[in-house]
Amino acid sequence: PGAAVTTFSSLAVGHEMKATIKGVQDLKYEVDLESNDGKNVTAEILKAHPVAAPVTAPTVSADPKKEKPADLEEVYITAVISPAEFYVQRATDSDKIAEMEEKLFEQYDPLPQVEGDKAEFRDGALCCARFSQDGAWYRAQILSVEGNKLQVLFVDYGNSESVDMSDLKKLSADHKSEPVLATLCCIKGANAKQSDWPEDIVEELKTAAQGGEKV
Repeated sequence: PGAAVTTFSSLAVGHEMKATIKGVQDLKYEVDLESNDGKNVTAEILKAHPVAAPVTAPTVSADPKKEKPADLEEVYITAVISPAEFYVQRATDSDKIAEMEEKLFEQYDPLPQVEGDKAEFRDGALCCARFSQDGAWYRAQILSVEGNKLQVLFVDYGNSESVDMSDLKKLSADHKSEPVLATLCCIKGANAKQSDWPEDIVEELKTAAQGGEKV
């Protein structure tokens, strides 16, 4: 599995590619990735590492967002867990994402945290959270709560981190209702249930994806 992550990193991250939506499996988009020079990245990974392919992997053809299989999308990889689980943003959403970032900062940074809002900060709730690396505010979903520490998923990017209660603010109804801008994907044919990817290899892949190149 670690070798498959390395192969995925060298073939996919930092290269401009096309993502072809093939279907949905376990609430993730199954995609084929093809480089500009015509190389099928999916085929290269599974050919080099057949152990990464599932024995049986039924694919649900019905897409919850009503998109037809085999749609082509230009995307940016924004968060990586493994070739079987990574998040992308559509290139066509770039302006929308930039506008949302600006609005969230302008609206939430000046606001004080209201004591009564803390009751809403429970598992599964949407909120506005401050990201430790840049101090900006982003839409987030609370994954778990332990005392004054909360694990959150930044829903428009796919990355997660532990934040203090003081770094959360109540999200407005308007911002809650807007569709999330990160899409969970897996390489078509990669084993979506295979989660034992070595931590050091996954961290290397995450670092390689931080450049925000279009694929």
